[in-house]
Amino acid sequence: MGERVSRRTLRLFAEAFSRPGAARELATAMECAEVDALARLLAELGERRAALEWLVDHARGDDFDDAHWSVPVDAEQYLERLMGRWS
Repeated sequence: MGERVSRRTLRLFAEAFSRPGAARELATAMECAEVDALARLLAELGERRAALEWLVDHARGDDFDDAHWSVPVDAEQYLERLMGRWS
């Protein structure tokens, strides 16, 4: 676990999870904390658009009392808070 992840590996990860349709197909099957972690990583890897897609697509499956139900209203603001919370 102490090994560093290569830039190439991170780029391949970002490309795989940023491809069109990935969020639409998978996001509602994931827990809120999982999507938050994935969105933050994608944003830090320069894939902000994909991070926002994951948040919005995940929110489609959330109920009123879940963490992301209001994300489609202001996904940008949610991502900013998310990034600040874990910095």
